[in-house]
Amino acid sequence: MKQQKRHTIGGMKVVRNDYAILPLFAILAWIHSCCNRGGTMGEQAEQHQKWWQKARKPLGVFGIVVVCILIIALLAVIVMVYLFNVNVPGLRGKTLWDWLQLLIVPLAVAVVALVFQLANARTERQIAQQRYEQDKQIAAKRYENDQYIALDKQRDDVLQTYLDRMTELLLDKQLRTSEPNAEVRNVARVRTITVLFQLNTARIEGVFDFLREAGLVSSKPNSSIVSLSNANLDGINLRGVNLCRTDFSGTTFRRADLSRADLSETNLSGTNFLNANLREAGFREADLSGAFLYGANLYGADLEKTCLKEALIMRANISEALLEEADLFDASLDNADLSGAKVTDEQLNKAKSLKSATMPDGSLHP
Repeated sequence: MKQQKRHTIGGMKVVRNDYAILPLFAILAWIHSCCNRGGTMGEQAEQHQKWWQKARKPLGVFGIVVVCILIIALLAVIVMVYLFNVNVPGLRGKTLWDWLQLLIVPLAVAVVALVFQLANARTERQIAQQRYEQDKQIAAKRYENDQYIALDKQRDDVLQTYLDRMTELLLDKQLRTSEPNAEVRNVARVRTITVLFQLNTARIEGVFDFLREAGLVSSKPNSSIVSLSNANLDGINLRGVNLCRTDFSGTTFRRADLSRADLSETNLSGTNFLNANLREAGFREADLSGAFLYGANLYGADLEKTCLKEALIMRANISEALLEEADLFDASLDNADLSGAKVTDEQLNKAKSLKSATMPDGSLHP
């Protein structure tokens, strides 16, 4: 037997059914189980994402329409029963609490379902956005990696082609025994200069290793079989490359990056290093006579026993550089920064000009 309790509301006796609201708790329990069944909400959205994207809006509209129809029907029945005294079996004699139960339960279910739908839709949008961002990042990294692999392979092919062509010139065209003005030497020079701009620093070092091992370059003027003197190497990246014992006389390295490069025992006479990055480069026993070093960065460079006769080193950064036994005869050091440089007053006295230069002790030369 269903237990009933009578209460008085505003002088009206109403009957409360303790089990009438059980369907509401059953619906709430079902919604809770849907939220937790099969793992997280993200996993469910992932499994049913395509279906839900197509069916979400029609289902939502259908649910709202159904709830509205039920409420309207219920109100119509109430009006018919109380205003028109229509005899509807099972509805006559209903108390106020009974009618409240009939109205509250559908409304509560509708509100809970709507809130659940909105929360679920927001969660799915967040998951979709996160997935989109992750896919976008993965695609960008994959593209970048593919580009790097393709470029690396291309450089390998370029280097191998260069070595094959140079081998042909050596074996078939007698490059090593050719005359100084022979066409085969010009071909080898052009190919070498061209390939330097197509490779990264690691492979460029391989090119110079090949040239030195094959005896094709030398630091002595006019003695290199593959001459790199008077070449245009503006803006080239030779960072950390071993360029020692090579003749670069008259070559232009404007705005080039030769930081930490090894240029020891190299012929750099008359070379143009305008605004070049020569930071911590090694010039030990190199010939930089007459070189143009305006605005160059020589911070921490090793210039020990370097010949800098008549070099133009104006506005250059030579701070912390090693200049022991370097020859600065007639060198122009106007506005140069020599702070912390390892150089003696005797060496500086041989310079042509030190106007407004920052001296090793930090003082400013008049």
